[in-house]
Amino acid sequence: MTRSAGRSTDAPSPVSRAADARIVYLIRRAERAIRARLDVIVRQHGLTTPQYTTLSVLKVRDGLSSAQLARRAFVTPQAMNEIIIKLERDGLIQRYTTPAHRKTLHCELTPKGSAIFDACDRDCADIEALFVAGMDADEISHMRALLSEGIESLAVKDRRRGGSRPG
Repeated sequence: MTRSAGRSTDAPSPVSRAADARIVYLIRRAERAIRARLDVIVRQHGLTTPQYTTLSVLKVRDGLSSAQLARRAFVTPQAMNEIIIKLERDGLIQRYTTPAHRKTLHCELTPKGSAIFDACDRDCADIEALFVAGMDADEISHMRALLSEGIESLAVKDRRRGGSRPG
């Protein structure tokens, strides 16, 4: 390393800087990089990222209420109401009531919504493939396990506090 006027001219490599960074900082940087790419891809399918997230939640679990969707899609109930109105107007979801819950509107994907989601999701898989391109299968599996463990640790802490957990 050379010095010029008391300052180092050799910057640490991105890997060495990352090794010292807070994990939550790295997760946030990853989220921002992923989100930027995701926004571009979903826009090509006529969706916003919150709309895509809503469709992905419904793909796994149809029949959720607006409030349930808001929690799972990381948006406010007011924002989810706007998302649902747009998705319903575009024919991507439909809402219905059940005899047991006549006042609650439940949402489900329409065939058109399922097709749009599937096409968008195939393109979004490329983001994940790029993100893990330098990892082998064991490293990817290990990353999933570690992230899941961290998420669960936060959820347990929130449950012990008696508060609702974010996300």
